[in-house]
Amino acid sequence: MATTLTTKVNLNINTVHTSDAEGLATAQSSIEQQLLLAMADGVGLDQADLVYSEKDQSISGAVDKDLSGVLLDAFGAALTFVKVKALMITAAVANTDTIIAFGKGAGGFLGPLTVNTETLIIRPGGAIVIFAPDVTGYPVVNASTDILTFDVGGGTQVFSWQVVGTSA
Repeated sequence: MATTLTTKVNLNINTVHTSDAEGLATAQSSIEQQLLLAMADGVGLDQADLVYSEKDQSISGAVDKDLSGVLLDAFGAALTFVKVKALMITAAVANTDTIIAFGKGAGGFLGPLTVNTETLIIRPGGAIVIFAPDVTGYPVVNASTDILTFDVGGGTQVFSWQVVGTSA
């Protein structure tokens, strides 16, 4: 069975800043920054052929996700990521503490970080998105840099995540 993957990323920040300083007419400033990106099926520039997603995962301690041959796609096929092109992690609004991503140490997936002991903190209701549509992406090396770790600041917390990448 042949499968294909198309991916669209739409990030948008729109702010409206108003002021009615000292009884003068209301002044308003509107700023918008938008990023629209798309990737076709494949393993090159602006391409991806693998996707994995988990929604509303509840954890109360560290959980390792092996990006090289352990995760299964929506059709039951094993996924072996060679490059990560996009990663989104969202923390539930109702969380009472943070979600901590990366930081595995030996064997840890680096993604955008420079050393495998660094972490990213996602606050309740927050999110992180990394996107690397170039040919290099973020490399995944089996048994070397293939473990993405999720942990919590405390208690039991809920998060969702999706990773898009390539098989070569």
